This record gives sequence, C-alpha cells and structure tokens, in this order.
Amino acid sequence: FFCRFVPLLRSLISIPAGLTRMNIPLFILFTTLGTLIWNIVLIYLGQAVGGNWHAIVYYMNIYSKIIYFILIVLVIFIIWKWIKRQKTHK
Repeated sequence: FFCRFVPLLRSLISIPAGLTRMNIPLFILFTTLGTLIWNIVLIYLGQAVGGNWHAIVYYMNIYSKIIYFILIVLVIFIIWKWIKRQKTHK
C-alpha cells in the first residue's frame, strides 16, 4: 500500500515548497537528507527484522496513515495561509 504512494508524495512535496518560495538548493538539501534518513531507517529495520518482514509491513501501514494525515493537514494549512495572504494583498 505505502509503496504505491511514495512517488505521489515526492511529487506533491514540491507544491508547498513552491508556494512558500522555498530556496531551491535548501529544498534539495532537505529532500536529500529526508531521503537519506528514511532509507537508513528502512535498511536498519530490514536487517533487524530479517525474515519477519510482515511485522514491518504491518507497522509501516499504520505509521504511513499517520504521516499521510499529517501531510494532508500541513498542505491544507499552507494553502490556507497562501490564500489568506493573497486576499490581504489585494
């Protein structure tokens, strides 16, 4: 389930960065660091669990739903702030 949405999330994270006019090199740095941390965690969990990878999939599904919810709330908040700022500038 989770793996199907990783490309979607990677694409969508650029929207709030663009809306907030984030510095591109800083965005690339944060994206790279986030990817590096995420991959290190996944590699460590894979080594630690070994043959019990079903347990990891179970917990990843739980935590991915929490992260999806947080990301959706964050995107909505950023869009709301952007719309509010656009209205005050008119």
